[in-house]
Amino acid sequence: MSRPQDDRNQEATVYLGNLDERCTDALIWELMLQAGPVVNVHLPKDRISMAHQGYGFSLGEAHKGQQGLFRQKTT
Repeated sequence: MSRPQDDRNQEATVYLGNLDERCTDALIWELMLQAGPVVNVHLPKDRISMAHQGYGFSLGEAHKGQQGLFRQKTT
């Protein structure tokens, strides 16, 4: 589900912190989909244990004139 770094839009990226160890990319994708179209979900993983590190990022679809993907849903 990961894409090259230069394709990421910081305006449409949401930081997700304090994630439970049972969270998966698919679960985060489904939850974030409720706020708007999702392009990518990235949960960095530990190189040894391959478990995610308790944080991640969700990249949404940004449109012209929109300040940020989820900003309008949270304000």
